[in-house]
Amino acid sequence: MLMLSLNVSVLQSAWVALAGQNTVTANNQSSWTVMAYLDGDNELEGYAIAKFLSMSQVGSSSDVKLLAQLDRTPGSVGYGYDTRYGDWTDTKRFVITQGMTPTPENAVRDLGEQNTGDPNTLTLFIQWAVENYPADHYFLVLFDHGEGAVGVHGQDASPDVAPPVGLMFDYTAGDFLTTPELGQALGAAGVKIDIVFIDGCYMAGLEVAYQIAAYADVMVGYEGDGHGAWTDLVYHNFLASLVSNPSMSSTDIGVRVVDEYASIWSRDSYRVTCSAIDLTKLRSTGIVTATDNFARELMALYTKYFSQIQSARSGTEDYGGYPAYQKYGDPYADLYHFADQIYNLVPDGGLRKAASEVKSNLDATVISSRQYNYPNAHGLSVYFPENRSEYHRAGYLNCSFTIDTNWDEWLGAYYITSRYAAEIGSVTVVPDPASQGSRVTFSIPVQNTGRKELEPVRVDLELCQPNGDLASSPSSTVTYIAIGSVSVVQIYYDLGALAPIGTWTFDVQVYRKMNLLDSQTGLKFTVKPLVISGRILSVSVNPNPVTRGGTTTFTVKIENTGESVWSTASITLIVYKPNAKVAGKLTISPDSIKPGIEYTFTRKYYVQASAPTGTYHYDVILTYGSTTIATITGNEITVN
Repeated sequence: MLMLSLNVSVLQSAWVALAGQNTVTANNQSSWTVMAYLDGDNELEGYAIAKFLSMSQVGSSSDVKLLAQLDRTPGSVGYGYDTRYGDWTDTKRFVITQGMTPTPENAVRDLGEQNTGDPNTLTLFIQWAVENYPADHYFLVLFDHGEGAVGVHGQDASPDVAPPVGLMFDYTAGDFLTTPELGQALGAAGVKIDIVFIDGCYMAGLEVAYQIAAYADVMVGYEGDGHGAWTDLVYHNFLASLVSNPSMSSTDIGVRVVDEYASIWSRDSYRVTCSAIDLTKLRSTGIVTATDNFARELMALYTKYFSQIQSARSGTEDYGGYPAYQKYGDPYADLYHFADQIYNLVPDGGLRKAASEVKSNLDATVISSRQYNYPNAHGLSVYFPENRSEYHRAGYLNCSFTIDTNWDEWLGAYYITSRYAAEIGSVTVVPDPASQGSRVTFSIPVQNTGRKELEPVRVDLELCQPNGDLASSPSSTVTYIAIGSVSVVQIYYDLGALAPIGTWTFDVQVYRKMNLLDSQTGLKFTVKPLVISGRILSVSVNPNPVTRGGTTTFTVKIENTGESVWSTASITLIVYKPNAKVAGKLTISPDSIKPGIEYTFTRKYYVQASAPTGTYHYDVILTYGSTTIATITGNEITVN
């Protein structure tokens, strides 16, 4: 970790270098240039077009130029995809006039396919806008999915491997902008940006704000979900205000954007937040220094007040959990609310003072914050997963905020010292590959890595077929795991005879009560076609010979030598008279024949009193469905 004072001076120097870049002498200079970077190269294509059309309701004026770079997708028709306006699939630039639609002929630049997740693509767009449409002030809009500083989808639950993080997810290129790349793109543009509106989920975090603080004055974003904003075309409302009053400041515009999005929440039942942040406060020893000091105090006292600190985190407003990803937790915590919880729960003067400084500095940094159904949202979140299994170090340590502060050191200390903690070891699947119809055994080592005994612990599996459909969610409960001990939990799953062939995936989660302690995702095993094999070990008849009018007993021993359980097996005995005509037929239909076990079946046979005497023959046929597995023919029985 570098000294914070050194890096603050670096931020200040970067800002001074950019501050003079907006002096332009061109005759066509506007008051404002709005640059909308619209990523529709994914299932948000229709929403990106909607943002464009919202801008065109206003259109450019002599004082306000509205520009857009729109990247569309060749993706499949379905939710979010859009085939309107020529269904083009590459990247184009537009100078938006009132009533314009995003057709190819209305574009001023056809760029071909561009990677919107490449920081250089964003840099070139900003530089093109500044060079061709200079202004006194610049307003950058970034629209797409957002994952915050680290990401919430949890595609890889290993703490040493980073999941997809950031924003601007370009499906064609398979790329996205990380938080460091966002700062890189703005810095390379070489121009002071007055306001940045990040129209994507979870981006109103302290880490994101700090990353771009050297290059912009104001940031607008969402601590939590931004999807509520997708349903209303509110760009035209705040842009209309700017066009009618181009003397608006970046602060005024930030407040206007927040108010516009808040205006739709009273009508719709979205659970959303929106806030405007004064980035100039992050260039001095304000909220960043206060948060760093707060982290130092937490590290000094966490062993003494661990239960209180844990309760404070559990009670803090947090963000990040679409229902589909809820098992990965809500890793972004409202920083103000957490500091307030610490102040109320921890009876230490030094830590309470540090918490108060965080709150007062946040009050000075957050220009405006509005929320609906998030009563404790105050405008800026910080990365703080509640459980160690949700903490992705690799994705977090590259952020400038973690390099320049002790916040990541605090997180590491907190997770290592957790009272209740567990780690999943190497999961094995037997057999692998497994045949259709076979029983699969999942062996899951769970180690208690916390400071208290675990009782009870629930281990959940989520099994998905090759097409991604959920097949089953079996679970098992361990009553007790001692500190430091490992318990191997076994969960069984019986594949059907028609189970899909191919690569199955499964996730494993370990819970204490409702708290997720650890998880592994994307594990795999293979299902191969059903192979039926077996044998008839022996057949005997007693008594033999048998007298007419008497009864004899057939005893048959069989073995399933394959890998799958037989659910439709049958054993057929056919008895032939001395003249080779059928004398009788016996059928045995076992309920279930498991691999590797010898099974013995008996069946009585009555010889009629009028039956001819002599040597009879009998055959034994073992079948599975319509498939013959094994036969024994020509055995003899004598009737006297």
